[in-house]
Amino acid sequence: MKKIEVIIFSLFILFLIILSWVQWYNAQYPKLSMRTCDKILRDLGAALQTYAAEYDGYFPPYDNAEGFEHLRKLGYSFTYKCPSNTWRKKADKFRKAWGLTFLISPEKEYLPPLTEEQVDYYYKGGYKNSDDGDIPIVWDKASNHEGNRFKGYALFINGNIEPFFGNEPEKYIKK
Repeated sequence: MKKIEVIIFSLFILFLIILSWVQWYNAQYPKLSMRTCDKILRDLGAALQTYAAEYDGYFPPYDNAEGFEHLRKLGYSFTYKCPSNTWRKKADKFRKAWGLTFLISPEKEYLPPLTEEQVDYYYKGGYKNSDDGDIPIVWDKASNHEGNRFKGYALFINGNIEPFFGNEPEKYIKK
């Protein structure tokens, strides 16, 4: 009888440890995805600055997905998907469950053009890297961080990345 009590007590302790780890992980996940989002914008900023260095200081002239597609066609490496986009996570699970997943790899000769639905960021093209540094050129779409006071990041011409909250994205879209 004593062995059963020890086993039950050990399992209970193990359950508590696992439960506390799951709670800790769930609390940390938004912070981790925010850091990843910040890194994605830094990489995108590096690709844009490299492009500008090669094209007389100008960033790609096209807006949104068309601008990202222009970069991608020229071979610049970056990602255009935010890790915090909850809608995309649900859609990706659905596509995988129904076998609708397709891969886009650099080895393919033809890549279908990027669409607005595939890109999780807005891009405002046509600026020059010598323009006013506090003009945002890339920022999160509103659906990327739904349900949070934190609404995303904005990448500015000078390379700075700043978080924005609430309805702040509208001020970037109007510029």
